[in-house]
Amino acid sequence: NDQETDRHGISVVVDEAVLRELYLRPFEAAVRDGGTWSVMSAYNRLGGIHCSQHHWLLTEVLRGEWGFDGAVVSDWWGTHDTGALDAGLDVEMPGPARHLGAGVAAAIEDGTLDGASLGRAEAAIRGLAARVGADSDHPAATEVSVEDPADRSVIRRAATHSMVLLRNESRLLPLDEEASVALSGPNAARTAVMGGGSAAFVPHRRSDSLAALQSRLGRLTHHRGMPAPDSLPALECPGGFTVDHFDTPEPAGEPLLRERSLTSRLLWMGAPAPGVPEQGTSVRLRGNPVALEGGTHTFSLITGSTGWLAVDGRVVIDNRGSRRDGTAFFGMGSAEERATVELEEGQHFEVEAVTTPMAGLPLGGLSIGHAEPGGARPLETAVAAAAEADTAIVVVGGNDQWETEGRDRDGFALPEGQPELVRTICAANPRTVVVVNCGAPVDLSCADGAAAILLCWYPGQEAGEAIADVLLGDAEPGGRLPTTWGRQRSDWASDANFPGDGTEVHYREGFSLGYRGFDRDGTDVEFCFGHGLGYADIEWSGPAVSHDTIEAARLAEGGSVEVGVELTNTSARPGQAVVQCYLAPTAGAALDDMRPPQWLAGFAKVALAPGEGRRATIEVGEVAFRRWESGWTIPTGVWELRISMSSRNHVLTLPVTTV
Repeated sequence: NDQETDRHGISVVVDEAVLRELYLRPFEAAVRDGGTWSVMSAYNRLGGIHCSQHHWLLTEVLRGEWGFDGAVVSDWWGTHDTGALDAGLDVEMPGPARHLGAGVAAAIEDGTLDGASLGRAEAAIRGLAARVGADSDHPAATEVSVEDPADRSVIRRAATHSMVLLRNESRLLPLDEEASVALSGPNAARTAVMGGGSAAFVPHRRSDSLAALQSRLGRLTHHRGMPAPDSLPALECPGGFTVDHFDTPEPAGEPLLRERSLTSRLLWMGAPAPGVPEQGTSVRLRGNPVALEGGTHTFSLITGSTGWLAVDGRVVIDNRGSRRDGTAFFGMGSAEERATVELEEGQHFEVEAVTTPMAGLPLGGLSIGHAEPGGARPLETAVAAAAEADTAIVVVGGNDQWETEGRDRDGFALPEGQPELVRTICAANPRTVVVVNCGAPVDLSCADGAAAILLCWYPGQEAGEAIADVLLGDAEPGGRLPTTWGRQRSDWASDANFPGDGTEVHYREGFSLGYRGFDRDGTDVEFCFGHGLGYADIEWSGPAVSHDTIEAARLAEGGSVEVGVELTNTSARPGQAVVQCYLAPTAGAALDDMRPPQWLAGFAKVALAPGEGRRATIEVGEVAFRRWESGWTIPTGVWELRISMSSRNHVLTLPVTTV
């Protein structure tokens, strides 16, 4: 499932060798190496058959070849008929079932469905229940959400370990805490912590870059530098929101149920809340936020059906009589409607939004977006501050509306206005740090003048603290790029095939997926696969391989070649190294012309204290060497094992021969 465009019906057409070697490989590893307990079938089709109905995929490969013994569930509303049970599906989501409920009983009774499949599904569900402690031998557990300081620490460390330092000229980072810093960008005060759709949930708290840096830098100024963004972030309210449920189409009298919400985005399937009817009801969200800036504030409303939004008692958005379809709420929500309201700095104001569930929709929702005004001349103000500061930091990227489930991003560029902001800030101050807060590659040509670039991704609820940890050197940027960042969209070999014709999408790029295609075509990149810098100085030496010759039969039986390299931290601060091993066919092992010139065979991440030395080892086994030719085979010949810092920075090389 590689695209959201036409995701419910598009059929992937891909060569079996490419499918097995590249696209199925992560799932195979999760099942065979990770011991996965459940697997979800995708929305789309493979070779014309929906994945939830695909016997070859779910039964022959998943259960037969990989030995999967867990439960297979469908994606939400991704089941199409009772035949999915025979194909290998165990659970239809969400409930109540439309196809695998009463339909299964009727199909078994009339002989059109194999009763053995029902027994398999029952065993799989009971087995999963036992594994998670939800079977008849255990009392039903109440779902609770507990904020544990230890969890926060883990989230914060995980975020710093994932961040990728893409550039660091003249060692601008870590920052000098005594220096003056001008902070700008739309994601500084509203750092995005997660993507949208199924990637989104309500965190215990949100940490942004502005607050975290303000608490640790004595000379910090902040100017957003941008007008309202294309995708408005959720409205924030320090005290949270009140959610009232009524048994009338508009709020009237006392609510049936009153709840609290930490977010201004609500989503539900079926009834809006326990004990509330699905139809003929209404949901009201109310809160009393405060305006951080004076001026023109922008508000937005998205509803799962229809509704309205009021600010201080005045209805400013109303889509009850003119609902336009949008892409939110998994493609079932209304289009975003906007309105502007004049507010004074520090003013407490009331927001009230109401939605009425619509018959025929399987889910409902309500979302209020908001953007501060940013001043009359936001760009000029931010640039002037950057020019006067010792260092400028600009935080740009997306949010959970820009990168979300249900639709693909519109393009390769950063959201509108951000490239100009980055370019202008970099021109005003050569000591500029660009922090990129997004989930997938974007065009970073606007940051050519930046001294440092830090990719922080969507790092979770501790985002701001983790970003500050890395910028100030309290933590090492421990990530390496898992994708290639090209210079234009057409640099990717797959771009010519996306998004298909509405019926099929042909993976004509074959094995040229990601970095393999860039390497095969010799395409220049902005930042290559595996790239990432650190703050510590680490020396690499003493490469060695456990076997310079190994039998293909031994590899097929679980044997491997062990590659090792000595790492020494010669600096006065702790550091991390990610040793990568690429396998390249040479004499005799050269494969057909469609194969890439090299591929990642393994990696090892090593943490080193100041002055510490340690040997990093990587096992290169059958999976790295094998190829699919109507069955798995291991080509014989001479290969090159490349011990590397990235796909284009090979430090040491070692030969190995398969016989």
